[in-house]
Amino acid sequence: MRYNLIATCPDEVTSLLAKEISAIGGMDIRTGYRLVHFTADEKTFYKSHLHLRQASRIYRVIKEMPASSPKIIFDKVKRIKFGDMFSAKHPVKISVGAREKEPKIATHLVGSKIREAMDDSFRHFHSAQLNHSAKDAKVSLRGFLHSNRLMLSLDTSLNSLHKRGYRVEGHPAPLKETLAALCVSSASCGSRPVSTTSSHDEWQPATTIDSVVVSSASASGSTSACSPSSSTPASSSIRRANWSSERGSTARRGPW
Repeated sequence: MRYNLIATCPDEVTSLLAKEISAIGGMDIRTGYRLVHFTADEKTFYKSHLHLRQASRIYRVIKEMPASSPKIIFDKVKRIKFGDMFSAKHPVKISVGAREKEPKIATHLVGSKIREAMDDSFRHFHSAQLNHSAKDAKVSLRGFLHSNRLMLSLDTSLNSLHKRGYRVEGHPAPLKETLAALCVSSASCGSRPVSTTSSHDEWQPATTIDSVVVSSASASGSTSACSPSSSTPASSSIRRANWSSERGSTARRGPW
């Protein structure tokens, strides 16, 4: 089965996300405003939710349709067999966003028509009543409104991907893991890209200047490798190290 997908990210780094999608097996990749379109088979579809470090959310496109009036939206959406994708018992959350600041049709009206059409679809195709509660939603539908067109998608990530279930509780620092991955991927050391591995086994704690100076001086009585000049006496280096300690110099405590 082939999935038509959208991965979102900040607009300035869509090219980086496109490369990452290509690396995991995504196809037909093209960038847009704050998103990357791509297609994937079932294996890559699931893999993208686990291994895309730079995507904020992933959406499965259900249908793209004209949206010049509320009636057209209702008529198009009610033809979709939603029951083939999820059960009517699940609470459904519907949200609509627009590219324009003042869309021709208000986004809350579009959302209302989508819910009415879904209700009609479940009754007609599956003889079921849609759960209208949005509390603790198990299904999230997202509409993208642009230039009299509506793209209706299923939010398969449900929550932002920096809150993925396999992650531990986030650090109190405000930088999201997905944004941090984008920053690291865009950085480089000379011509060699910075490694973005997440394995802590490859990280070695940095040694403090204090310990380098003291051990070097005490072992050989020579000047420290960290001293600015090779003619500086060892005692002067030790005093400099002690002064640094008094100022609160400490070792790095983790790979951040």
